Amino acid sequence: MNSRRNQKQYFAVGSILLLAIIALTIGYASMSQTLKITSSGSVSPGTWKVGFTTITQTASGSATCPSASGANSATLTISGIVLTKPGDSCTYVATVKNSGTISAKLSSAGTATTPTITGTGTNATTDATTVKNNTTFTITPSSTIDATNDTLTANATGTVTMKVTYNSGATTLPSASVTISNWSYTLPFVQA
Repeated sequence: MNSRRNQKQYFAVGSILLLAIIALTIGYASMSQTLKITSSGSVSPGTWKVGFTTITQTASGSATCPSASGANSATLTISGIVLTKPGDSCTYVATVKNSGTISAKLSSAGTATTPTITGTGTNATTDATTVKNNTTFTITPSSTIDATNDTLTANATGTVTMKVTYNSGATTLPSASVTISNWSYTLPFVQA
């Protein structure tokens, strides 16, 4: 009899435990919730395009100032300038434009190279020195692109004026042609 009674007690305790576990499971299930966030989007790339758009040249005196090449690009090339007497000069004004959608800034101020001046003929060294002492090279960027961190936003512009002059007060000329080369100016633009 005891064994039957014990079985009933075990059955009752087991049933109670089973009901307690079921109740806890139902209670947990009713008190838990899964949250979910979904999203979608896209990346629309901006455009990077900083370069020269227009270039104008002006001759003074009897100078020959050929057209520059490089409009609508990042490199401007001027070749074939001829100065023949004191006071001759060539002036080039190049417009720099940010045609992209990403703002561009100067990582440092523009830098110019010192031109190479090479004489020809029997007085090559003297002629080169004469030209070096009597020729002025100037580069003038507009205020929007003349210092570190100057920024060109989309569609903004600036200008760079380059001028080479055989000084009007010069009293000597070279006896033969003198070549001026490697005169350049660099504007290091980076993403703003």
